[in-house]
Amino acid sequence: MEDFTISNSYSETKNNNFYIRQRYVLAVLGFLGFFNASCLRNNVNVAILAMVNASEHNHTETKGSFSWDSSQQGLFLGSYFYGYAVANIPSGWLANKYGFRKIFTISMLASAILTLATPLAAKQGLYLAVVIRALTGFSQAALYPSMNYAWSKWAPPSEISVLYSISISGLEFGLTVVNPLVGVISDSLGWVAVFYVTGSMALVWLVFFFIFTSDAPSNNRWISKKERLYIERSIVKRENKAHDEFQGPPKTISIPWKAMLGSKRSWAFFIVHSADNWFQYTFAALMPTYMAKVFKYDTTQSGLLMILPFLMQFLVSLPASYFTDFLRKKRLMTTTQIRKINTFLALSVPALCLSLTGYVGKNHRAVISLFTFGYAFTGLSRRLS
Repeated sequence: MEDFTISNSYSETKNNNFYIRQRYVLAVLGFLGFFNASCLRNNVNVAILAMVNASEHNHTETKGSFSWDSSQQGLFLGSYFYGYAVANIPSGWLANKYGFRKIFTISMLASAILTLATPLAAKQGLYLAVVIRALTGFSQAALYPSMNYAWSKWAPPSEISVLYSISISGLEFGLTVVNPLVGVISDSLGWVAVFYVTGSMALVWLVFFFIFTSDAPSNNRWISKKERLYIERSIVKRENKAHDEFQGPPKTISIPWKAMLGSKRSWAFFIVHSADNWFQYTFAALMPTYMAKVFKYDTTQSGLLMILPFLMQFLVSLPASYFTDFLRKKRLMTTTQIRKINTFLALSVPALCLSLTGYVGKNHRAVISLFTFGYAFTGLSRRLS
């Protein structure tokens, strides 16, 4: 039965001996997609230093376009996440219904266009800029769920941690690049150019993503027979094993909302994921402003400083995913044990480092070292285990 199903999928698609493994092409394009998404999400974190009057950062010279106070700046920086939080669950349903490629494309296209519109909106008023940023967050909420769905069709079970980590690590790499890039652009071309450059980068990437990706191996024009067969057999084997464990597949599939909401495990995941997101997103959004106000760093200095913590997170995340798969393959630890260890380290070490910064005063080297060391461990929370 398994061979018959796979053979049918082959007869319905064009044979192609293109030698590049398309699951890694998807991983790389996913990496670049999340890189661009990270740039669109985080470009305001440093740009806001050039957008508002410099007197807000205790400097003598004023050069910003807007006289936003601290609460207004916080509203603008946080508005992205208002839309992002609302759209996560429905976006996962959309990816399942319409395919990840279409949803991922629409999500990035919308967020790129909204980014290009941000300067004009900001010049019209703070609240219109807040609405545009909230819509940007709303549009990007589909990225995670759609990529998760993509790997359910593309990733052999033994490679899922590595493939997912390659794609999702684009977020961390984006944070490493976007902050110094925004600092340089702001100082040389002005803050308006930040949104035009990052929005245009996303549009260029979309062209390649649309050409070279597909929802599944069975309808990919570039994939080889050998790779398609390997992926499909691996996934069929995994699904058959799951069906056997649950005494066959159910006749109808429905979302068990009541069981999920009443599950301690679901709430545990919700709490730790919320804590992890709160730390990472708050850190990324507010650290440039913190360094400008407390240590009097300028826009370029704040952007360059942000390289360190995000680079360390990026360097930790990929080896962690490889080590996770290694432990599972060798059966040295169970999946549950790996998840608990990764989660504990990803939350406890950053919390400890963040707490210690309150005791080092204005020693900027100590603060930067604690931020960098603590943030590096958040790379463990990104791993699929």
